[in-house]
Amino acid sequence: MPSNRRKDERRSDQSTISAERRETARRQAERRFDTRCTVDLWLQEELGNEMTFRRAGNLSPGGVYLDLGFSRPPGTRLKLRFTLPQGWQIEVRGEIVPAEQDDDLGTHIRFIDLRPEDHIRISGYMEEEMTEPDTLYGVRHHDDES
Repeated sequence: MPSNRRKDERRSDQSTISAERRETARRQAERRFDTRCTVDLWLQEELGNEMTFRRAGNLSPGGVYLDLGFSRPPGTRLKLRFTLPQGWQIEVRGEIVPAEQDDDLGTHIRFIDLRPEDHIRISGYMEEEMTEPDTLYGVRHHDDES
């Protein structure tokens, strides 16, 4: 259906989307498609001189979900350290991303600088876990949209 407005009027009417909003939307869209693996791992979380230990609920090469505990505001960057069951130690910086649902009590962290070899190690660990006949806590591994 043709518009009654002239072409130059349409252009001046369009609002521009901020770079920050585009980046946030892009990150959230990427997060939704990561295959996640249910895990029972403890990791060390460092922010400045503060160090805490948290339990991970699921893991992907793109990030980790920490069960319960106190959360920091979205955008907070921190250092994470954890060891996969095969003995591989992973150290990565992460950024807290907003929860998809208000009732989500955990913390979602996107990996910022995961080394390529650690990406391969996490992917390999996930592949092993997903092909095992037994599942952790009777929960089947699945693709998570969050």
